[in-house]
Amino acid sequence: MDINTHTIQGRLAAVPRVLRNERGAIARLRVVTSYRYQDRDNNWQQRDTGHNVIVRGDLVSLVESLRVGDGIFVIGFAEDHEYTDASGVQRVERQLVAKTVGRPLAAAPSSKRPATPQEATPPTTPSRRVAPSAAPAKEAVRQPPAVSTEGDCFDEMDEIIKRGAQ
Repeated sequence: MDINTHTIQGRLAAVPRVLRNERGAIARLRVVTSYRYQDRDNNWQQRDTGHNVIVRGDLVSLVESLRVGDGIFVIGFAEDHEYTDASGVQRVERQLVAKTVGRPLAAAPSSKRPATPQEATPPTTPSRRVAPSAAPAKEAVRQPPAVSTEGDCFDEMDEIIKRGAQ
């Protein structure tokens, strides 16, 4: 069995081009991923790679709300697209056909635009809501667990889960 699944997480490099017709909607995206590494001289280098992404159907409406610089992740499959350019040369372009598109959970707002109210404030959870008649209670500030070098990381996870269940 062959597997042709690709996952990328990067930033939108250009405004999505959307085409709608009687058969449905299709969007073409350009997503840039970055890779940082240290060279032999211990200098940090960055390598950017551009990916052509095709989005079809209901996923197009999600893509239309994105702006240049926004974080995006795509899960899909690679497909080769053959065409002849203006000078008559036969070309092959590899593109990612999206099956799943979304925003990374930890994506910070783009530095090129101000944060929207939804991005700037965390959502309220039912446990944080206070009845209008009740006096507001002080919330305990959660401290991150101390990092220990002994034992394994699952012991720490068990403690966090137990504290959360109480």
